[in-house]
Amino acid sequence: PAPLLADSPAPALRASIFARNYLSNYSPSFLFFRGDMSTWRARVKGYGAFLPFFIPFLIAGLLMLIFSKAPERRFLLCWFLLYPIGASLTASAFPQATRSINALPCYEIIFALAAAAAADLALKKLPSRPALSVAALILAVLYFFSAGKFINHYFTEYPKYAAYEWNSGFREAFALTEKIKSNYKEIVVTRSIPYSYIYALFYTKYDPALLQETPLIPDGPYLTGKIGSYTVSDPYLQPVDMPQLYIAGVWERPDLREIPIRIPGGVPPFVKVGEYIPGNR
Repeated sequence: PAPLLADSPAPALRASIFARNYLSNYSPSFLFFRGDMSTWRARVKGYGAFLPFFIPFLIAGLLMLIFSKAPERRFLLCWFLLYPIGASLTASAFPQATRSINALPCYEIIFALAAAAAADLALKKLPSRPALSVAALILAVLYFFSAGKFINHYFTEYPKYAAYEWNSGFREAFALTEKIKSNYKEIVVTRSIPYSYIYALFYTKYDPALLQETPLIPDGPYLTGKIGSYTVSDPYLQPVDMPQLYIAGVWERPDLREIPIRIPGGVPPFVKVGEYIPGNR
């Protein structure tokens, strides 16, 4: 997102955008139910930054901070109130988890303070050890049910709908090109996908010593060059007089004859393998 002051809007508009951004970092939707709406990379469907289980701990912990006179707790309250300022100085339409990650330890400490206070209160108020054990068991069951439900979703459903935003298909693309690379003089890996060269290095098991001997070349914001049988480069600036194989974004080079790749679970690929044959259109 662009900085809030980049386009110099009217002061009243800047103030309203800042206030909206600031308050949105504390919204229950962001914290517990929907999370970062800007990308699947930082969000799991139906979940916020924290499990709903922690809602009462947040409320109790904040009340403890507000009414406490201990210096360390005042520091924690200041941390809680100040952390959204940096993220609020952008013109983003949603609160973003990565821009608010500096608050993560603060929330965890607040949860822990509330949990410790609840444990102390239970030890004092519950009349017998069996009653204390039952209360602890109920709390543990609620937590592990909530956490278990999240973990199951994260490992079974999340990969299906979020894989595209994690550049799905590179593993399958390189597995395919490694099998058929002997049929082509050159295999081009698009440079337009950030850090695409990392996928080439990893999935071809390229020797790091060779990379140190012949490093990739900076080209603006990209790194380009040879990685074994692969050339990381602009897919549009290639010779047209020889057969070539491409690993490119699905939106790039519509003239290529696509060779299908299959991703487990029917996940749509972010990249494609395409063949260019001179004279074929």
